[in-house]
Amino acid sequence: ATAQDPNNKDVTDISGTSVDNNTPTDTPITQTPRIALVKTAVVSGTGKLGDVITYTFAVTNTGNTSLTNVVVTDPMVGLTITGNPIATLAVGASSSAIKGTYTITQSDIDAGKVVNTALATAKDPKGNDVTDISGTSVDNNTPTVTPLTQKAGIAITKDGVYVDSNKDGITNIGDIVTFKFVVTNTGNVTLTNVTVTDPLPGLVMSGSPITLNIGASNANAFVGTYSITQADIDKGVVYNLATVTGTPPFGDKVTATSTDPTPTSNVPAKPDCRDCTITPLTPSPKLQVVKTASETGYSLVGDIINYTIQVKNTGNVTLYQILVTDPLTGLSSTIPSLVPGASKEFAESYTVTKIDLTNNSVINTANAVGFTPSNTEVSASDKVEVEKSLVLGCGTILVHNAFSPNGDGINDVFVIDNIDNSACYPENTVEIYNRWGVLVFETKNYNNQSNNFEGISRGRTTISKSEGLPTGTYFYILNYTSVDGNGDLRTNKKDGYLYLTK
Repeated sequence: ATAQDPNNKDVTDISGTSVDNNTPTDTPITQTPRIALVKTAVVSGTGKLGDVITYTFAVTNTGNTSLTNVVVTDPMVGLTITGNPIATLAVGASSSAIKGTYTITQSDIDAGKVVNTALATAKDPKGNDVTDISGTSVDNNTPTVTPLTQKAGIAITKDGVYVDSNKDGITNIGDIVTFKFVVTNTGNVTLTNVTVTDPLPGLVMSGSPITLNIGASNANAFVGTYSITQADIDKGVVYNLATVTGTPPFGDKVTATSTDPTPTSNVPAKPDCRDCTITPLTPSPKLQVVKTASETGYSLVGDIINYTIQVKNTGNVTLYQILVTDPLTGLSSTIPSLVPGASKEFAESYTVTKIDLTNNSVINTANAVGFTPSNTEVSASDKVEVEKSLVLGCGTILVHNAFSPNGDGINDVFVIDNIDNSACYPENTVEIYNRWGVLVFETKNYNNQSNNFEGISRGRTTISKSEGLPTGTYFYILNYTSVDGNGDLRTNKKDGYLYLTK
């Protein structure tokens, strides 16, 4: 303070806290150093694996003191920060010079988001640290959340490889089809507990649940083996469809049905399963007809030829509605079905006619026509020829009208020469009567060996059978048929006296 005294001289005093001191006046001002960090994120692309998140760190001096050496740190592994440090930051000033970049990993996509928090650190005028945890605005510390779109997806292909077990070129029951499954993760998240199922009855699956990373495929984890059945061979193909299931990190399981990676152009798709894996088989439909005749020849009109006709399925496909015909015998019969290896026999007969004698043989063909399950016609036939027997001259029927059945081995039976030749003389009857007209012997198809007259009564009345008939004169009647030059039968008769002596 300055003033003038009466002598106009300056009078001064330095201020103090009282009249008796010059202590300076100290007015304290409160310092509030503060900093705020706001973190924003921008994703390049769609947020897929390998896309980059660019972070902008906006630092603001929200205090009342200048700040120096402003640094932003972020503990997230893989984050690269540029722009550190900011040398000074005046009160109320902001800076977005510090940036961060981060490449999205599979773990991030599996988590569905990237969550992180940064820290801003600065020095106040007194050299103390001033810090703030990042937030979404200057007045919060909410972590920065970058959502990533999760899209779970899975696919499966199924390929069937047929194995001809015995290398015979056709499909047999028990041949094997090996199914190979390729499963692929078509989404953007890791899939766990990936399994394959196949409802084909009899299919044996092998393989345990696996994990599939994004974009990964596995062609070895799952294999199916299937044994061919008759029903498969009849269809000519094996149709089936597999299902794959996987579990994403969040949300419902994902599934897909199989497609065939090697579709077969020459086999039509199953109408109700366009994506089914189609494994073509090798059908070989075959029929066999074997016809045999029990007689090797014939010589007379009226002779009977007996035939056996066997129809057999010699292929590998079940056959249906097999019509078996034989025009000569009149056979016409339908077999409903024959599985491979099965057969059916027919017994038929034919009566020789005069035309057959003229033709010198009977030629007979049996036919069989059936159908596969796909309505393909299959046929077979067999022919058998029975020739007319060559008759080399027929001896004359000669009746020996005396015999002596005394057991000496000489002339012991009533002999009729050539009666045993059935080709020339197919039928005969012999009757022998005693002198009183009593029938003592009769037979059909007389022969000199086993069906002959030995002097023993064998007529309607038996006379002294144990001792044989007595010596005497008897009367015989021989009726027989003979074949003429045209093969016709003629009826003949001989009769006369027969002398029995002992």
